[in-house]
Amino acid sequence: MIDQVVTESDLRTSAKLEADLSSPKIVQQGKKEGNRHQTREQ
Repeated sequence: MIDQVVTESDLRTSAKLEADLSSPKIVQQGKKEGNRHQTREQ
């Protein structure tokens, strides 16, 4: 359980950092999940 929590936090942090850098990997995969994060933040 603890591993899952840490993994989710790391994934969110990595997604944010890579999204800021406009990484092509996150752009494609993060496009679907990115909408959720951006909508929640904004």
